[in-house]
Amino acid sequence: MRAQGSEPGLPECLEEVTAAWLGAALGSTHPGTEVVDVAASEVIHGSLTKVGLDVTYAANPAGLAENLYLKAAFEDHGIPVSVRSEALFYDVARPVVDVVAPACVHAAHDDEHGVVLMENLLTSGATMSDPTR
Repeated sequence: MRAQGSEPGLPECLEEVTAAWLGAALGSTHPGTEVVDVAASEVIHGSLTKVGLDVTYAANPAGLAENLYLKAAFEDHGIPVSVRSEALFYDVARPVVDVVAPACVHAAHDDEHGVVLMENLLTSGATMSDPTR
């Protein structure tokens, strides 16, 4: 999922999920992708922060969706290792394992944290659990 040497840093909070960061992240796995705007459409707080992202592209040669889903551990009570494990799955295992899983457009991790950008299943009628409900 990652282009070696061209990976942007991992965002540490939702405010760092900017058009520049998203463009760099998507561009590292989908060359030529340019993002001009990104807005959070829904935020679910829990052990992982789950965010619907509405994306406006200047260039989108891969035909990526305009609505993506971000998973990260932005909460003070978050569990960074869980999203790191998910990022590792999409980065290493998913390309070689035949398993049904949401389409991932970018997965990145460091020694402690991770971030996953995937298709937004909410747009097709799926629901995500919300620990506050």
